[in-house]
Amino acid sequence: MRIFRGLDEYDQSLGPTAVAVGAFDGVHIGHQALLKRLLEESETFGIPAVVVTFTPHPQVALGDGTFRALSTDEERIALLEEQGIPDLLVLQFDAALANMSARQFVQDVLVERLRMRVAVVGSSHSFGARREGDVDYLWQLGASFGFSVVVVEPLKIEGERVCSSRIRELISAGQVDVAARMLGRYYSVAGQVIPGDGRGESLGFPTANVRYEETKLLPGNGVYATKTLTPDGELLDSVTNVGVVPTFKEGQVLVETHILNFNQPLYGQRLEVRFVRKIRDERKFYLKETLQRQIAADVRKAKELLAAEEGQGE
Repeated sequence: MRIFRGLDEYDQSLGPTAVAVGAFDGVHIGHQALLKRLLEESETFGIPAVVVTFTPHPQVALGDGTFRALSTDEERIALLEEQGIPDLLVLQFDAALANMSARQFVQDVLVERLRMRVAVVGSSHSFGARREGDVDYLWQLGASFGFSVVVVEPLKIEGERVCSSRIRELISAGQVDVAARMLGRYYSVAGQVIPGDGRGESLGFPTANVRYEETKLLPGNGVYATKTLTPDGELLDSVTNVGVVPTFKEGQVLVETHILNFNQPLYGQRLEVRFVRKIRDERKFYLKETLQRQIAADVRKAKELLAAEEGQGE
């Protein structure tokens, strides 16, 4: 996949294009359906498919300090590449872009620079300053500028619409198994392993403390059955605690994973923790022995859940 970082880098020799525009946070199954349709339109008309996305996420750029994304820029790019997208234009979401009217964005960016002939959008698509543009307005602009509009209806799971905001709600609530169905994969948090306080090892359950990006959404505090991807490419069963470790001291939220039957040094290496199902909420223990028994029970429960999950996938 070719990545153009800004309009100055964009290769205008591509000629007329089929385009999809959006934040594509998480690249969930709804996004995947839209991207599949984009590629179909590209093939039908014999023109290149281009995805346009933004950095940072518009909500971050507009000052929402509480917003946390389902995917980092790096993860989102990798997920888009997995969908077979050949060309990606990443636009800096700055004040100028935020204040650009819907008509100006379509005319100046999509029509004049990308020579868009087909726009593929979701039915709730909005664009332009203060989200003034919608699908109906895009149809009007298409009639003016000579491009067609293809609208992809949202996917639903058990009657519930698949969207990034709903997935964020589920993950924050610890419902990672439900979120996984909407994402089409397990939700994951990745980062470098950094030194911790050594508490896990002293309890007989050594953990790797994963340094995550601050802009990344974490599952709600608790203990989870997980799969951890090691630097060697092994996907191993694990138990992961997300929280402030109230038994010892409360502070920054940590992501600490105990990989089952694994005893190799990991400091400085990168791990990806995939969340399968929540086991329990985080809580405070007053005796070391009680905590050890609970961790042992968590490990047993994780083994059961992960074994059942593997059985369903066969």
